[in-house]
Amino acid sequence: MKSFGYTITDRQGLRAMVAGRLAKEAGKFHSKIIIMTGERIAGATDLMGLMNLRLKRGMVVSVIAEGSDEWDAITAINNFFKENL
Repeated sequence: MKSFGYTITDRQGLRAMVAGRLAKEAGKFHSKIIIMTGERIAGATDLMGLMNLRLKRGMVVSVIAEGSDEWDAITAINNFFKENL
């Protein structure tokens, strides 16, 4: 299991277009990737689940990947967050 924490810096938070791209990126990996904030949890490939997290600027999220390609998955998702959120 690999993980990282991230503070949302985008002033609009997680928008639908970005959530769609995140789900597509996460779908490239065999590992299960989840995103958590507070008590809310969503699979990274679940677009509606991601939107239900209601991620806003300043919120802290934890991203966890577990599976055969977890290192590649967590690296790619970390880069995605840095570039888009």
